Amino acid sequence: APVYAAWSSIRSMRARASSCWRETRMNPTFNQSGYQPQYKPLTLGDWLITLLIQAIPLVGFIMLFVWAFGGDTHPSKKTWAQASLLFALIMIVLAIIFFAAMWSFFMSFFGSYNMDYSS
Repeated sequence: APVYAAWSSIRSMRARASSCWRETRMNPTFNQSGYQPQYKPLTLGDWLITLLIQAIPLVGFIMLFVWAFGGDTHPSKKTWAQASLLFALIMIVLAIIFFAAMWSFFMSFFGSYNMDYSS
């Protein structure tokens, strides 16, 4: 009898876990802690306006910070803005490394060249 009780308990736990898994698969707003907010996806027009604003030279850079770290920003736009800032930072670091290497190369090549033409 104790083995049957343990087996029955295990089966009921598996059934509850299975129904919980099914519920989370069928209803995306349900999670373990209750309900999560539903987000409406950004439309094509929203993305076009976002990209247009981002293309304005100084305003776009400032807006990337607002969208990346602002509290009232759509999660998709927030993640995109954070990724854009990270990508820009990586590109700046790579450009600095590239120009430092080129400067070093040219200075080593032309550094010993005497450009004094006075005789």
